[in-house]
Amino acid sequence: MSQPPPKLFDQLRHALRVRHSAIRTDDADHDGCRRFVHSTTVEPADLAEGTWHRRS
Repeated sequence: MSQPPPKLFDQLRHALRVRHSAIRTDDADHDGCRRFVHSTTVEPADLAEGTWHRRS
């Protein structure tokens, strides 16, 4: 049985480590990406109403 692909943030951490960035830079980049993903998440109710693009 094959393994599932790594999760998005695990891929991000791996990519940052391959580029030899500092651990604090990894943490800051990870946190920034996490905040971006969570702030742009579309709620099902907004999607059903067609108002998801008007969220700020």
